[in-house]
Parts: sequence; structure tokens; C-alpha cells
Amino acid sequence: AAPGASFEQLRGALEQAVLGDGPIPDLGALRAPWGGSVPMPSRAEIEVVRSWDADTRWGFIHNEPNVRLDHDDVIRLGRREWVAVHTPGHTGDHLCLVDLAEGILFSGDHVLPTITPHISGLRSHTDALAEFFNALDLVRTLPDITLTLPAHGHPFTDLVGRVDAIERHHIDRLERIERIGATLGIATVEAFSRELFAERSWGSMAESETYAHLEHLVNVGRATRHHRDGFPVYEITV
Repeated sequence: AAPGASFEQLRGALEQAVLGDGPIPDLGALRAPWGGSVPMPSRAEIEVVRSWDADTRWGFIHNEPNVRLDHDDVIRLGRREWVAVHTPGHTGDHLCLVDLAEGILFSGDHVLPTITPHISGLRSHTDALAEFFNALDLVRTLPDITLTLPAHGHPFTDLVGRVDAIERHHIDRLERIERIGATLGIATVEAFSRELFAERSWGSMAESETYAHLEHLVNVGRATRHHRDGFPVYEITV
């Protein structure tokens, strides 16, 4: 597409580049004829962004709560008293609420009926997966829960069975990573992730979950973290 090209000509060039057979060519060649550029922040600005915590880098806007609860605090909602249960893992500040009198649990994103919550390793200086396992044990021991109300999916009744299934899922994932590591040797998070997840799931969420599991294996002595060119790489040691 040369300077002065029509919209149809430009669209055709893009379709050929993106949808055509064979490898995708360098799209920089499409912008070169009219002097296009890719604006980037300065190196100094990039370093500032890298110093931010993960949530800030992603641009999340945090709402300011009007009520703050600690573990075991009681809050009255309607005609019920709910006990706060701190359940980190999916996020560091995740809370469930339980009505012990009626056996009802608001499980939020902690225990879901058909899927498992995303466990990210991007929170600094924590073993997110270990926290998640401990929090699963905590809700497993809640007495006489007959109804669980999750943040996603339908209400369900077998809380203990679902907790057991989610825990087993993550244990299986840890064991799969160990088998993958036996083949890969010392490898990056991305390399482990691409063996662990189907191609349709590749990306930042798969990589952050893989990272959480690798860091857990390091913390329990089943893997070693090395550094290569400033990036962590992992070696399975069992």
C-alpha cells in the first residue's frame, strides 16, 4: 500500500499480511512507506513502571471499601450474621462469608462449581498456591455447610467434595510440571506454560499460573530457580 492508497487497497494489504497462507510478514513493512512509527515510553519511564506492583502495572482501579473485615470478624447483612473467612489465593485479600447458623457460604472466587480460580504468582514475596491450599483446608473444615453460593456458576451443596476436586486439580498440575521439567530441563516459565496448557490458552494468564506453580515447587524443595539474562528459569529437582 503506497502513499495515497485507498481504504480498499490498504484493507487488502492487511488481509494478505494477516490472513494469507504461510508465515505472517513483518508488519513494519506496511508502515515504512509513509513513515509510520511505534511510539514507546523512554527507558526511564519503563523502569518506573517495572517498579510498580503487578496490579498497578495492569492498570487495575481499586475501589476503596467502606467496611474492612479481618478474619473471623462478624458483619450483619439483612437478618443474618456473616463471619468473614480470609481465603487468599485467587487474590491476596479474598474473603468468603459464612452464615454458620444456616450453613450457607458465599465462596466468591475461592471455590467454584465447575472451574478453578486463577492462581497468579505475580504477588510479591508470597507463595500464592500454598496460601490457596491452606485456604481450601480452612473452608473444608467449616461445620455443616449445606449450600455454597459462588461468584461464578450455579449454587452447589457438596462443598467438601468440590474443595477436594480443586485441590486434586492443582496437585495433578504440579505433577505434570515435574514430568514436563524432566523433558525440558532448565526452562523459562513460558516454555513450561506452553507444555502445560493447550495452545488456545497460551498467554499471560497461563504463564502467571504456571509461574505460581513453579514458585511453589521451589518453596517445597522440588525445583530450583536460576537466572538467565535477567529472567528466572526453572529446573525440576525431583
